[in-house]
Amino acid sequence: MRPALTSDTRVDTGTKQNPYVLNVRRANIKKIWNTSSWGNYTLGFGIQELPHTYTQWSNYWRWRYIDRGPLESLGFASQPADIGLNAVGNWSIISSQFMVSNGEGYRETQNTNSAGMDVSSRFSVEPQLGESGKAGFHLFYRRENAFGSGGNECFEGKTTCLPNDLNPITALSKQIKSLQSDTTGLETNLIWNGPIKWNLGLGGFFKKQNSGEIRDRLQPFAAPVAFGKDGFGKALYAWLSIGAGNFHLLGRIERGTGNNGVVGVTDTIQREFFPGLSTSNVNLPAQVRNILPETRTNGYSSKSSFRRISVFFEWVVNPRFRMAIGYIENKNYDTNGVGQKVYIDQLGNERTEKEYLGQWNGSSNLGIVSYSSLDRQVLLRTTIEF
Repeated sequence: MRPALTSDTRVDTGTKQNPYVLNVRRANIKKIWNTSSWGNYTLGFGIQELPHTYTQWSNYWRWRYIDRGPLESLGFASQPADIGLNAVGNWSIISSQFMVSNGEGYRETQNTNSAGMDVSSRFSVEPQLGESGKAGFHLFYRRENAFGSGGNECFEGKTTCLPNDLNPITALSKQIKSLQSDTTGLETNLIWNGPIKWNLGLGGFFKKQNSGEIRDRLQPFAAPVAFGKDGFGKALYAWLSIGAGNFHLLGRIERGTGNNGVVGVTDTIQREFFPGLSTSNVNLPAQVRNILPETRTNGYSSKSSFRRISVFFEWVVNPRFRMAIGYIENKNYDTNGVGQKVYIDQLGNERTEKEYLGQWNGSSNLGIVSYSSLDRQVLLRTTIEF
C-alpha cells in the first residue's frame, strides 16, 4: 500500500468549488475475515472497483485489452472505480458487494459538482458446471447522489447542475432531486472450457434520471421557468466467444438509447403544473436549454439510439502475450429514429439538416447532398504482461 495525500482545486468558468479537499489517491486499505462456516468477508476503504465491473475482474469478460466490459463502456457509471467504503461477502457460490463512494470517480477532483454520495451494490450466484464449466447470474444497482447533496448545489452557476443564464435580473434554481438517478442491471454468463471453449454473456440495464422544475427565486409564486422531465434510458448487449487451442473468435453487439455507444436518457415524462398546462423551452437561454432532456422537434420523447457491433479474432501466443485483430461498427439514429446522416455541399463543407431541407423550400439549390453516417474501425490490439 502506498498512500498519498493530495489537494485538488478545480476552476470552472470563474467559480472555484471546494478548493480545500484532501483525497487519498492510489491507496486501498482492506481487512479480511475468513470463517470456516459463516463465509468470508472483506471491508475496504480507498480506491475500489465499482460493483458493475465485477464480471470483468472475474474474467467473464476477459478481453479488456480489446474493449472495456459492456456495462463500463455503455455508461452504467461514469468511471470503473471510485473512492469510498466497500464491503464484500462470499458464501459458497453466492457473493454480494455494497459500496458507498464519492461518485465522481477516482480520476476526478472530488466533491466538485455535488457533495452527494453514491450507493452501489451487486448480488451474484456463480455455480460450477462440473470440472469444465461455470455460470454466473449477477444483479447490479446504483443510486447516484443517494444522500449528502447540498441545498444550494442546483443554484445557477454553482455547479454543472444548472449553468448561469447570464441574466442579472433572474436567480434560477433547480430541484435538488435532479442530481439523482437509479440504474439497475442484469447479466448472465456461461463459460465452458472443453475441447471447444465457449464464453457467452447476455445482459442489459435500465436507467432513470430524475429531473426537477427550474424556478426563478426572485419570483417564488410564478409558474416554473421549465417543468421537470424525468428521463429513462436502456441498453441490451451480448457477446459470444468460440475458441480452439490458442485461437478465439469473439463477437459482441450492443443496442441502446443515446449515441456513440453510451446510454442516454431519451425517453421522457413531462411534469406539468396542471395537466395540459406546460411551458415552452424555445425562449429559454441556450445555457439552460442545453441541460434539458433531449426531445424531438415536436416535444415528444427523443428516439435517438445506437447499434454497435464488433468482431475480433484472437491469438493467444502464450499466457502473457495475446493479440487480436478486428472490426468495430457504430451506427447512430437521430431524434426521429432515422439513421444519422451528414450533409456536404459542393465545396466539401459540412452543412446542417436545416440547410439541406431548405433547398427544397426556396428557389436556390446549394448543391448539398446527404450521406448515411457510419463509424467503422479496423483495429489491432495486443497485451503483454510482465
